[in-house]
This record gives sequence, C-alpha cells and structure tokens, in this order.
Amino acid sequence: LSEALMERGAMSVTASDVNAGTDDEEMLFREPDLDVFLDADRWKSEKLWKKAEVRALFVSATNADAALAAISDVYDVAGLEASVEALPADTDWLAAQEAARPVVTVGQLDILLPWHDTSPDPEIAKRQLRVEGGAAFGTGEHQTTRMCCEWLQDAALPAHYTMLDYGCGSGILALTALRFGAAAAVGVDIDVD
Repeated sequence: LSEALMERGAMSVTASDVNAGTDDEEMLFREPDLDVFLDADRWKSEKLWKKAEVRALFVSATNADAALAAISDVYDVAGLEASVEALPADTDWLAAQEAARPVVTVGQLDILLPWHDTSPDPEIAKRQLRVEGGAAFGTGEHQTTRMCCEWLQDAALPAHYTMLDYGCGSGILALTALRFGAAAAVGVDIDVD
C-alpha cells in the first residue's frame, strides 16, 4: 500500500499500529533474516498489525483523492477512511523555530542564538556567549558539547593555553576556552554551516 501511494504522488507514507500507546499495542520488533531481501514471498510470513493507520502526505486534497481512487481498483479499501488536514496558513516558521530554541545554560554560561537578547546587566552579560548555531553543532544542546563546555569552565587553563577546536561547528568550544582563560583559540571546520 505504501509503495502504491508513493507511485501515485504521495510525498511520504507512514504506517503505525492503530492501538499505539494503549494496552492493545502490538510490538513488532525483530531483526530481519539474512536472506530477507532475496525472498520474494517474505511478506507472507512477516507479522503485521491487525489494524494499522496509514498516513500519506500529498500536495493537495485533489491528488490524495485521485490516489485513493486509483488504489481502490487494486486494494480492498472498504475500511479505509480518508481525511484531509491542511497546514496552518500564514505561519511565520522562522519565528516558530526561534521560539522553540530557548537560551541554553551550560554550567556558568548562557548560550545565546542570534535572536536572543543580550542582558543590559554587565554581570549577567559576562555569562552570556552568542553563537551562530545554524545546522552546525555548537548550540550547547548536544550532550558532548555540554560536557566539553563544562570541562573547559572547570579546568584551570594555564595562561599560555591555546585551544584547537577541530570540527568546530559554531566555534562554541573555542569561544568557551577563550572566555575561561585560554590565551588563543583556533576553530577549524569543513562544513560551511
């Protein structure tokens, strides 16, 4: 069914247990056999949910209706229910993304992204570090970044300490090292983000 919907214009298709999250949920976890991809009849022996919810994303309701009509000639879709959910209109997706990314506090540092305001209080501003996160690592949200930032804050860096942040992403580790006593820092990355 998923392949048939994709062939008829679906941008994505997902299937899940209709009873997911209830006491009737059926767990279907297992490793495939080594020859699973060579067995043309493998679908006959695979365990399937008794009742599944299949969701397909189409560009328009017209495309969804056409796909449903096309598969009804091939599949028994008597119990199939179709519904259309429209995306909210006039959503400022950039503002929604920014609102979902709050200031991240790591140890003594508050890590700010470009849309966060710097505090006018100099004591608070000393604890703030602004980075350009983008798609790169380095917003302080990933656990390894957090642990390295905390270590740099707690380490007694010698006055001549030079930090090399290889695969630096936003440069957060190099900036943290500079903030906490490194004499110099260099960030190197091949990812333009």
